[in-house]
Amino acid sequence: MVETLDPRCVKDAMITCPKTLSEDSNIEEVRRFFADDHVHLALIVDSTGGS
Repeated sequence: MVETLDPRCVKDAMITCPKTLSEDSNIEEVRRFFADDHVHLALIVDSTGGS
């Protein structure tokens, strides 16, 4: 059986406006962050906005 690729573009699956947490976020802030069922990733960034 030959698998067919999904015809969507990469841009359709990209995170276009990521939510971020600062490097000094505490565990309670991270728990509140994940309280939203739509959130699946916590991007932790430093003070310059880098990861």
